[in-house]
Amino acid sequence: MLVIYFCIQLFYITFLPLPFQSDSLEHLRLARECLEAGGLYPLPHHRFDDYILAPLYINFLIGLLSINNSTTTILLANLVLNFLQLFLLYKISNQLLAQENWARLAVILYVCYLTNLGLVLLNLTELAFGVLSLASFHFYLRTQKRDAGLAGAFLALATGVRPFGWALLLAYLSIYLYHGTRCQAQHARMMSLLLGFSLTIAAMGFTTKSYFGDFIFTSTTGPSNLLMGANEFANGAYNKKVFEPGNPGFIPEGDSKTYIQKGELWMQEAKYWIQTHPLSWLRLLPLKLLHLFGRDDWAVNTLTHSNDWSLYHLGKIIFQTKGVSGILAGESLGFKLGFAALQIIHHIYYFGMLALLLHQLYFLLKHKHKEELGKFAVIYLSALYGIGINLMTVGDPRYKYPYMIFGIMTLPPAIARWRASLKK
Repeated sequence: MLVIYFCIQLFYITFLPLPFQSDSLEHLRLARECLEAGGLYPLPHHRFDDYILAPLYINFLIGLLSINNSTTTILLANLVLNFLQLFLLYKISNQLLAQENWARLAVILYVCYLTNLGLVLLNLTELAFGVLSLASFHFYLRTQKRDAGLAGAFLALATGVRPFGWALLLAYLSIYLYHGTRCQAQHARMMSLLLGFSLTIAAMGFTTKSYFGDFIFTSTTGPSNLLMGANEFANGAYNKKVFEPGNPGFIPEGDSKTYIQKGELWMQEAKYWIQTHPLSWLRLLPLKLLHLFGRDDWAVNTLTHSNDWSLYHLGKIIFQTKGVSGILAGESLGFKLGFAALQIIHHIYYFGMLALLLHQLYFLLKHKHKEELGKFAVIYLSALYGIGINLMTVGDPRYKYPYMIFGIMTLPPAIARWRASLKK
């Protein structure tokens, strides 16, 4: 099965690559800009950008493109990262579940989740973040102090790729605070983890400071995301209307202001709106959840070999035209059938997996399965804290990806119970 999975990815990379768009294109632009300048990201003039974007990931791309300045290099790296993520998921499933068959089932669930396949054709942070955060979790589950230090170091690297690494750190700390007073061994492990985390953060931050002048180790997109989720135009999704001229997020002569100054202004605007419109902000929370979990087409669209269509795009057409005549306009019948089949099959699988994840958590809480809850505590708590961050900012289908990957490891026992109930 894995050989077939590898061949499918290689086929797409070789024969059906797509031009990068949106965030994928921006990551590529920044990396090539730095490569041409012969420096690391961020360059001095990036001080006047709106924010610093995923510095560790951009520098990873610079390294790849310095070997071969082609998007194919990035796609091949994605293939490697996808298999690394799959390998780590298998290893951790074996550690958590202690059953080889269940670990293999987790692998099958991962392969069948088509988002992982589509993601290989994009230039996004999800795969790198997934590998680093899973590596952190793998070492966290081991018992030696040295392993805890490595867990902290990998977590810091994950945070350098995406700020959602903080959610995993909060999960580790929560479990320590719950068990720490009753287990002396936990003190040394947590101190080792925090030391590994802090030293790696310091290494990244001071390295950036040495050539950029500011201590930067992760994205600084927080203020802009907070404002997108807290303004009169907010709809719970990623919506940049607030930054248009005449709106609260627009900054006159913004090109002359640094990312720090812009962030401070956006943070002030967001705080002011939340304080003056608390009920409006609270009413956005269900919409943010809807945008986060209501669809999962952000990566699988690439499998149709087209950047032109998505469920979000189709929804906008229906909403704006009050009809369906513009849906997939100009496309062949074969494309329309393939697009519909892909979206239906994938979303049946996605919603089935999501329902099983929620039912598994409900079952464990209802029947007080403390052993399994203890095993999965990091997974559940990191998702809880991560969703909390999403609710404070915006809901986007991409943002749930780490929760789904970590959640796969909790599903084999649920599937085993379901199969056993069918046999009764």
